[in-house]
Amino acid sequence: MNIDDLIKKYEGCETVFVMAGGPSLVKLNYQSIDPKLQPVITCNTAFRLKPNATISHHTDYSWWNNFKEELLRDFKGSLISGNGLGYSHSEYPEPVHFFKYTQERKFDPKHIEIFGANSGLQGLIIAHYFAPKNIVLMGYDHRPANNGQTHWENAQPLLTQEKMQDSWNKSLKNFTELAQKRSMMWDKYRPDVPLPRIFNASPESLIEDFEKIDSIDQFILK
Repeated sequence: MNIDDLIKKYEGCETVFVMAGGPSLVKLNYQSIDPKLQPVITCNTAFRLKPNATISHHTDYSWWNNFKEELLRDFKGSLISGNGLGYSHSEYPEPVHFFKYTQERKFDPKHIEIFGANSGLQGLIIAHYFAPKNIVLMGYDHRPANNGQTHWENAQPLLTQEKMQDSWNKSLKNFTELAQKRSMMWDKYRPDVPLPRIFNASPESLIEDFEKIDSIDQFILK
């Protein structure tokens, strides 16, 4: 299914869930979400936890090179999307929806361009395209767990703690920028629909721009 048909299928839904890679992800009740009823976007290796998610998204082409065989084999959802950051998108196989990187801060009505250099941020942007009432962020920690773990598993490319912290700090600024500009961006994209509410289901997250919750159960359709 292409991205436009997928958006039409779920447009105006109650809630979209976005699963990033923070350690808190595995503490949440993601198993109870049915992607047939509610869209689920997984970022990077989160597809391992939800192989039937609606969309599996990644930002870096290096990530694609490392995980493409497993992703193409095991992902059973509707769409794989990538930004191809750091390389040419021409190497993507036909089924992958390519989002062209842009510096412009916008929700693209053609669903071709996307901004941000972080898969979690891009996953959040994609979630807006479904025009839901709510967007629930999962695993958006942007900090290590008490045991020093930086991701829900050890499958991410290893970075030094200093480089990881630098990456988080840059990303935090991007989330704040989106929070400040998204109302204006939304008015240009879908002025006929209320701006989706965003909930961060990682209570200890360093992302302070969205309302925090400690459970996703109230958003799960049975």
